[in-house]
Amino acid sequence: MKLDELLIQYGYTRPFAKVLIYCTKHKDEVIRLHDVERGTDLRQPEVSVAMMDLVGRKWVKVKNLPAVASTKGHPGKSYRLVVTAKWIAESIASEIYERIDKDKRLAEDIRLAMKG
Repeated sequence: MKLDELLIQYGYTRPFAKVLIYCTKHKDEVIRLHDVERGTDLRQPEVSVAMMDLVGRKWVKVKNLPAVASTKGHPGKSYRLVVTAKWIAESIASEIYERIDKDKRLAEDIRLAMKG
């Protein structure tokens, strides 16, 4: 199974999975949204939402760029992956194990509640 399929199966959105994979493949580069859009075949809003999630997780840092004439004066942003793919994999694995533990506790609570 491909990595994007595994991430989606766990519960991440397709845009999140595609943007995360793009970032890990371009880990030593400064990344612009336009490049991610082209590299993932996603629309700008999807890329922006996924990037905000990655920034929120502190996996990616964002930097504001000065406005240029080609963008009609709108300032741009650049992004850079600041953790390793291994670190991300461990973080996701921890999330999965925490979810499993929570589900086990819930199952046990349900079992106890239904005994009565």
